[in-house]
Amino acid sequence: LIKAGAFDELEERGKLLKNLDTLLTASKEAAEREENGQATLFDDQQVSHSITLSEAEPAPEKQKLAWEKKLLGLYISSHPLENHSEELKEKTTHKISEIDQDIRGKVRVGGIISEVNQIRTKNGKSMAFATLEDLTTDIELVIFPGTFNKKPDLWEEDKILLLEAKPQKRESD
Repeated sequence: LIKAGAFDELEERGKLLKNLDTLLTASKEAAEREENGQATLFDDQQVSHSITLSEAEPAPEKQKLAWEKKLLGLYISSHPLENHSEELKEKTTHKISEIDQDIRGKVRVGGIISEVNQIRTKNGKSMAFATLEDLTTDIELVIFPGTFNKKPDLWEEDKILLLEAKPQKRESD
């Protein structure tokens, strides 16, 4: 829950994670006091217990986004492409949501690789299927061996890419 941002209103994620043992111990002790029926001098009044958290480095924004994507399947607090939105607008011809079967020729799109599945062809060559997402939606990419093998290190999750490709509708769609 901390990594997914559920407690962001209370405290910064890095600080909560560093103090997790302290928080769990305090929670356990409070539950035991309640279970044992231990009363205080102020039975009728609500008593607050304070916990002192040690200082910690804030979790980097990139790490927070990675946790959200891994744990929730989507970005909540922001999107890795938000800082690149102007550059993408200038350098692309389409948003992914604008691509349809009526487009003829190549398009230039930008986005972040959110999933990659590398396979070997019958001939033993590497190729991949990947998901590219921008701020509007995502699209499946087929990276054939010739393209894949020119720069295999490009086709990794969390890489931000600018691609020129020819959209094709799958025959099964």
